[in-house]
Amino acid sequence: MSMSSGGEVMERKLTILMRALLAVALVAITLVLTYEFWRAGNGKSSLDVQEIRFAGVYQPEGGSGWAVWTPEISLDNARYPIVVLRGHFDKPIPENRKIYFYICHIGMELHQNGIKIGSLGTPLDLPPGTRTAGNGWFSLTSPGISTTDEITIILSCRSRSDMPGLYDYLLNEIHVGDAPQLFLKYFPTEGVLVMLGAVIVLLAAGLGAIWVILHLMKVPLKRAPLHLALFTLSQGLWMMLFSGIVTLLIPYPIELSLIHSIVFALNDLLLLRYLLDFLCGRSRLFLLAFICVGILLTVPGALLQATGVLDGFETVLFFSPPYLLGIIVAAVCLTVQMARCEIKRDWSFLAVVYILLFCRIVDVLNPFFPIDPDGFVYLTGIIIFICRQFAVSVNDVRKCFLQAAHAQEMEKQLLQSKISIMLSQIQPHFLYNSLTAIRQLCDIDPQKAKQAVTLFARYLRGNTESLTTAHCIPFEKELEHVKSYLALEQIRFEDELQVEYNIQAHGFLLPSLSLQPLVENAVRHGVSKKAGGGKVTIRTTETGDAFMVTVCDDGVGFDPDRMPQSRHMPVGIENVRSRLWSMCGGTLAVRGIPGAGVSAVITLPKEGAAS
Repeated sequence: MSMSSGGEVMERKLTILMRALLAVALVAITLVLTYEFWRAGNGKSSLDVQEIRFAGVYQPEGGSGWAVWTPEISLDNARYPIVVLRGHFDKPIPENRKIYFYICHIGMELHQNGIKIGSLGTPLDLPPGTRTAGNGWFSLTSPGISTTDEITIILSCRSRSDMPGLYDYLLNEIHVGDAPQLFLKYFPTEGVLVMLGAVIVLLAAGLGAIWVILHLMKVPLKRAPLHLALFTLSQGLWMMLFSGIVTLLIPYPIELSLIHSIVFALNDLLLLRYLLDFLCGRSRLFLLAFICVGILLTVPGALLQATGVLDGFETVLFFSPPYLLGIIVAAVCLTVQMARCEIKRDWSFLAVVYILLFCRIVDVLNPFFPIDPDGFVYLTGIIIFICRQFAVSVNDVRKCFLQAAHAQEMEKQLLQSKISIMLSQIQPHFLYNSLTAIRQLCDIDPQKAKQAVTLFARYLRGNTESLTTAHCIPFEKELEHVKSYLALEQIRFEDELQVEYNIQAHGFLLPSLSLQPLVENAVRHGVSKKAGGGKVTIRTTETGDAFMVTVCDDGVGFDPDRMPQSRHMPVGIENVRSRLWSMCGGTLAVRGIPGAGVSAVITLPKEGAAS
C-alpha cells in the first residue's frame, strides 16, 4: 500500500460522512414539509383559510372621541400604549373555529357584544417574568360570531421598543381556519427563511459532530471549526425562529420567542468567541475581556427578565451595544495584527468580518432608525460570513484529517521498517549457523552432511515466505521451522541433543522467527556446552488472558548477577523481544540458573495473538 492510500481511504470516508449528513438534512426537511403539506391538504382541493377584515372606529386611551379606522390608517404603538377599536368582522365565524391573530410584542383583548371572549399577550396571559408575548401566531376559539355582533378589540403595548406598526400587524393578519392550512398559505413567502435556517442548523451540527469524532480519534484539530459550528448553529436557530410561521408548527409562541431572544443574544457572544481564535497576544486578552463582560451582563439581564422589568426582546437590546463594541474591537485588532504580520494575512476573511460588522450595526440601529425593518441586510451579511467561513473550516478539518492520516501511515511504515531491519538481522544469523553446522558435518560424517543438505534445501523451499514475512504467523507454522532446525542440529549432535514437545495450546499467532532464536540459544549456549549433552523442551500453555510459550534447557545455564554490565543478550534474542512487543504486545522473559539451564518464556496477550 502506498504512503497516501490510507489517507485517501480516510478522506473518502470523511467525504461520504459529509454527504450523508447533507442527505439526511434534506430528507428530514422534505419529510417534515411533506407531512405538513399533507396535513394541511387533508384531502381538500383548496386552502380552508379565511381572511377576516375588521371595520369600525378607534380611540386611543385618554382620547376625546372616536375616529373611523381603515386598513390604510396606521396606529402608532409607540405613541398610544392602549387603543380601543369597535366595529364588526366582515365574515361570520362559526362556533369552535380557530381565530388566528399575528401578535408582535403587544397584548389584545377581544369582546363580543360587551362580553370578553378571550385575550392574548396581556399580563394575565403571560408567564412570570415576561412582559410581552413575543412574535408569532396566537389563536382563540370562536363562540360563534356573526357580522352583526359588536366586536371590541383592546390593543396594548408594554414593550419599550420603538418598532412601528405592531398594532397594524395584528389588525391586518386575522384568519379563521387550521394551523396547517395557514402555514401552507404563508410558506411560499416566509418558509424559505425557515428552510434556510434548518439546513444551516443541520450542517452546523454535522460540522460539530465531525470535529468531535475526529477529536475522539486523537486527530490534532484547532478549536475554531467547533466554535464556528456553535455560532452557525445559533444563527440557524435564529433564522428558523425569525419568522412567526414556525409557531404554526410548534404552538408555543411565547416559549419560542424567549428561545429566539436567547439565541439572538448568543449569536454575538459566539461570534466573539470564534473571532478570538484568530487573535494573539494582548489583542486576544483584550477581546477576552469583552467576552467576560458580556457573560457577566447576563446576570443583571436575567434578573431584569425574572422581575419583569424587561422581556426577552428588550433584553436583546440591553446586550446588543456592548457586544457590538466587542465586534468592532475584534475587527480592529484583526486589521492591526494582519498589517503587522503578527497573524496570518487573510484579507478575504477580514472583508467578511467587516461586512458582518456593517450589517450588525444596521441591525442594532434598526429599532431606533428603521433602515432595514425586514432584517434583510443583517441576514445577507450573516449568510455571506457563514458560507465563506464554513467552506474554509471544512477544508481546514479535511487538511488536519489527511495530515493525521499521513502521520499515522508514516508511523506504520516506520514500525514496518524497524521490523524489517530486525528480521534482516535474524535471517542471516539463522542461515549462517545452519550452514556452519553442515560444514562441520562434512568433516565428521559426509553421509550425514549430505542428508543435512537435502533437509536444509527442503526447509528453504518450503519456508521462504515465512522467512521474509513481517507479519504474525500461526504457531504451528513457526513450530515447523523449529523442528526443521532441530532436525539439522540432531544430525550433528546425535544422542547428545534430546528434544521434548509439550504442546497444550494451539491456534494463536506470533511473529515469524520468534521461537527459533530461543531454541538456537538453548542448543548453542546451553546443551552443546554441557558434558554429555542435554534436553531442550518446548511447551505451550494457555491462561485466561494470554498464551505462553516456554523454551527451556538443562544446559550449563548462567548467573545474571555475575554477568558483566557490558554483556548483553544475543542480537537475535533482543530482536525477538522487540518484535513481540511491537507486533502483538507480547513479552519475553529469560531466566538462567548456573548448572541448571535457561528458561525463556514468551507471553502473548490474547487480544494480539488471537488467530
